[in-house]
Amino acid sequence: MPTTFVFVRHAEGYHNVDEKKRGNLSYYDPINIDAELTDFGINQAKTNNLGNEKFDQIFCSPMRRCKQTLLNIYPQSQTESVILDDRLIEQPQGNHLSDMRLGKYDLNTYTPIMWNTRLVSDINPFRLDENKDKDNIINFTHYVRSRYLNCKVLIVTHGRWLNRWFNKYKNQDKWFNNCECVSVIL
Repeated sequence: MPTTFVFVRHAEGYHNVDEKKRGNLSYYDPINIDAELTDFGINQAKTNNLGNEKFDQIFCSPMRRCKQTLLNIYPQSQTESVILDDRLIEQPQGNHLSDMRLGKYDLNTYTPIMWNTRLVSDINPFRLDENKDKDNIINFTHYVRSRYLNCKVLIVTHGRWLNRWFNKYKNQDKWFNNCECVSVIL
C-alpha cells in the first residue's frame, strides 16, 4: 500500500541571501545559526499556500526556517498535530553552522503548543557523519511508510535532505527551489 509524500523545501532564509553575497562563508557565520526566513521567504510560503489540502500527518524539521515555512504555507498547522523530527535536519548535519538548530528548550519556546517534539533529541544532533545522515533518511522513510499506509503526509525540510531522498528512493538527482512543493507516491 502506498504512502503519498508531499515534500516542501523551506522558503528563503537569511542564510540563503547571505550566501549569494558572501558565498560559503555565510554558512560558517554564527549569525546564521538556525536562520529564520526573510520577509521574501515568508511571502513565498504565503503565496504557495497549500489551501484546503488535508494531511494524515505533518512532519517538519525542527529548524526555524522550516517551522516558519510550514506555518505560512499551511496556516492550519498552527492547531494540528505536527511532529518535529531531528532526522529531517539538513544533510549532512554539521557541515555548516547555519544547519545547527536551537537547543530543545529554545525550540519549545518557539513552537506551537500542539506540535510534538518527542523526536527532537535533548542533545543537539549537530556534527553527525555522512553515513548517519543517510541512515536518518532511510529510518525516517521507513517510519512514515510503516505508520501511514494509504495516507497523505506533508514533510517540510531542507534542499540537500530532499536531494538525498530523491537519489535514494527515485534514483533521481533533484534539487528543490526555496518553497518548492512536490508530491511523490512510494
